[in-house]
Amino acid sequence: MRTFKRITGFIIVNLIVVILLTFMLAQPSVLKILLKEAKSEECDTLIIGESHGETSYDPYVMSDVTGNQVFNLSRRSMPVMNLSYIMEEANVNGQYKRVILDIDPSYWDADHKGTFGSDTNLLFRLTGSRWIDYVKTILVKDNYNDTFADYNLNVAMVKRIPQNMKCKLNKAYLTGDESSIQNTYSIIGAVGSFEYKGRGFRYGLKKSGIEWPSWNFDESSIKQENVDAFKKIVEYCNDNDIELVCVQSALPPHRLQNENMDQVHEYFTELCGEYNVPFYDLNYLKDEYLSRTDDDYVDIDGHMMGKLADRQSAVLGQILISENKEAFFYDNYDDVLSHLNEKKEGVTQ
Repeated sequence: MRTFKRITGFIIVNLIVVILLTFMLAQPSVLKILLKEAKSEECDTLIIGESHGETSYDPYVMSDVTGNQVFNLSRRSMPVMNLSYIMEEANVNGQYKRVILDIDPSYWDADHKGTFGSDTNLLFRLTGSRWIDYVKTILVKDNYNDTFADYNLNVAMVKRIPQNMKCKLNKAYLTGDESSIQNTYSIIGAVGSFEYKGRGFRYGLKKSGIEWPSWNFDESSIKQENVDAFKKIVEYCNDNDIELVCVQSALPPHRLQNENMDQVHEYFTELCGEYNVPFYDLNYLKDEYLSRTDDDYVDIDGHMMGKLADRQSAVLGQILISENKEAFFYDNYDDVLSHLNEKKEGVTQ
């Protein structure tokens, strides 16, 4: 009995230490606030995705154009496998009739990564059967240290302890009030080039100065778990009479001219077609609908300046309600590059 008590005491003490250190060192969660808002808002269209999604689709502009109420629940660095859980949790009250999945292909060749205390870990974000399935399907397979003890004892993290604790103990944050989001973004270092506008949307204001490496798509590198996650989203939408639409946000011309985005287009057109899901590759938008240059982006990776995001949001809204959706797009990648090259030559002359 004494041995049992010692073991139990040891486990309890360790849990307390882990919880306290994580509370002090792990970043505050924006997703916590957004999920609460997504559940309570009277919206019928939900956008899910990663950082391109949260900076490229203005829900207010899309609401004005479509007549539907749109909420953007995209979150930066979010693994593809998490998106189905986020979608289902947001729709716990059954109000969403359309889901827009923004596809960033650079996430599809990566395994699931979810760390305790961060927005990529959903341990404390899900409820009911969604929580049970997430623990059983994902967390038990993750690295223990990533799942239950995500903190780094270095000087920079220690200096952030007062900010973290002040944010997490703030009444607005504790209650999940939207007024705490901008402060939360400032603590996790996601404010500099963006301003939070509401309903999950971050409005790009200025160049970040961050350089991004070139990236090329390789179908053989796609992780099966991400394809399975996509199938899960499709099945949920079919079972709940939800219209699913897939899109890819328009990237900077530099990327289209130097990376194999035509292969991305072909792969996801085929994948979505297999499940009768429309896929709108906004890289293929005709110049008359979305003229742009690299200067319209916060960075070369594809995070948009707010003005371009608003224009893209208006066009996507028009596509959703149009009876002739094909009219918005070029027929092939050669036409896309041809018009981009013509614009580039016009600028340099």
